[in-house]
Amino acid sequence: MAKPPSLLFINQHYAPDLAATAQHLTDLAEHLSDQGFDVHVLCSRGHYLSGEMDVPAEETRNGVHVRRVRTTAFGRDTTMGRLTDYASFFLQVLWRLLTERRYDAVVSLTTPPMLPVAAAIARSVQPYGIWSMDLHPEAEQALGMIGEGSLGHLLQGLADWSYRRADFVVDLGPYMKRRIRVKGVPDARLHTIPVWNKENEVYPVPPDENPLMEEVGLADKFVVMYSGNAGLGHRFDEVLGAAKHFDGHPDIHFLFVGSGPRREEIEAFADTHGLSNLEYLDYFPRDQIKYSLSLADVHLLTLRRSFAGIAVPGKLYGI
Repeated sequence: MAKPPSLLFINQHYAPDLAATAQHLTDLAEHLSDQGFDVHVLCSRGHYLSGEMDVPAEETRNGVHVRRVRTTAFGRDTTMGRLTDYASFFLQVLWRLLTERRYDAVVSLTTPPMLPVAAAIARSVQPYGIWSMDLHPEAEQALGMIGEGSLGHLLQGLADWSYRRADFVVDLGPYMKRRIRVKGVPDARLHTIPVWNKENEVYPVPPDENPLMEEVGLADKFVVMYSGNAGLGHRFDEVLGAAKHFDGHPDIHFLFVGSGPRREEIEAFADTHGLSNLEYLDYFPRDQIKYSLSLADVHLLTLRRSFAGIAVPGKLYGI
């Protein structure tokens, strides 16, 4: 009997972490395992928000062989902490790709930034593809974190090289595909797969059947929600301005659910202006997402114009 094809997915986060990339990777890895593939995941033990998760270094989780390497775990609160976490995971991945067993295919996601470069360096021993969730260093350049000097050129050159060297690249939509073409990746190696949500996990729940409605005190209110990562690539000035404008209307409530590098800024705005109609709640467990999303009468999607094709507001597929 022939051995099943072996696949290795690389991403900084994996279940039970609640990062969006962890959730999508978990869905795909478990589905492929169910289809008979020999599926492996290499990830970190660091939590998406901060610190380490209390999880085994190695386990077989729903048919998927998961290895979690120990890295720094400063979290997302500071830029230096994030960069240190990124670098420690990158080096661990590169070492393992060069020295450990071969797989029929390696699939690198894009967290942390520049992760596909590790797969590209190891291509002589491991064929690989890229599942592009975001584009780096384009994101950092769009934010002005990296200029057009020598560092910017070096990072862009390495990133473009890793994409051209890949056996295949999965993008999330036409605008991202357009940017990847510019790197020199031929259409024959480009494949579009939008992100998704499981139909049995995310669906509208009527207010009278939603246990969170009374729990969070939102019954009989018109709820405007932003759910997910409040990232640097999102814009919130208009949203916060609207919350300030409607603060005198007690029946209108602005609810942020999740976290991210701009959470502190949003909460500080609410405190500074004494807003009683804006609150921030932590992420809900995945099995409660249908309830949390159903709290809203209106969902907000935000993205800086400069981020078109660099990132995709995946929350659209859940609402």
